[in-house]
Amino acid sequence: MSKPVTLILYYLGFTFLGLLAGLFLFTQYFNAVSLVVGKSSVFSAEILVYGIFSILPIIFMTSSMFISFYKTRHLSSPVSS
Repeated sequence: MSKPVTLILYYLGFTFLGLLAGLFLFTQYFNAVSLVVGKSSVFSAEILVYGIFSILPIIFMTSSMFISFYKTRHLSSPVSS
C-alpha cells in the first residue's frame, strides 16, 4: 500500500479510537458529576451526541499533531506523503 494511503488510514484510525476513548471518558465524567444518592445513572442518546460534539474538535487537533510526529519520526518517503 502506498505511503499517503497508509497515513490517511492512520489518521482515521487514530480519530476513531480517540473518539471512542474520549466518549467513554466523557460519559463516565458526566455520570459521576450527576450522581445522586438513591437515583440510577442516566445513559441517553443526548449525552452521547453532546459528548461527540465536545470531544471531536479536540480529537481532530490532536490526531493531526500525532500524524505530524509520526511523519517526523519515520522519514521513509518524504516526497510521496
